[in-house]
Amino acid sequence: MAAAQTIQLAVTAVSGTHAAFSPVVDKVYMENVGANRIYFEVDATATTSHFFLEPGETFTLGVDGVANIHGICDATLTSTLQLTGVAQW
Repeated sequence: MAAAQTIQLAVTAVSGTHAAFSPVVDKVYMENVGANRIYFEVDATATTSHFFLEPGETFTLGVDGVANIHGICDATLTSTLQLTGVAQW
């Protein structure tokens, strides 16, 4: 069985904030454990027009070969995105 990778990503209003999985993963469980909305994108820079998670919301993504999850918040805000990724075995 593949080992899970857990990352706490501190998300700000600065683009380029991301978490890197090594090795790449095929399933990612995301939870916004912070206080503000987080916009996210897979393997590309996030903008405020991408998918988002409100505080307390979760999302599970099953895609082959996820290397990075990028996040951004609205201007002047911060939040925390908890990510757990697992590679296929």
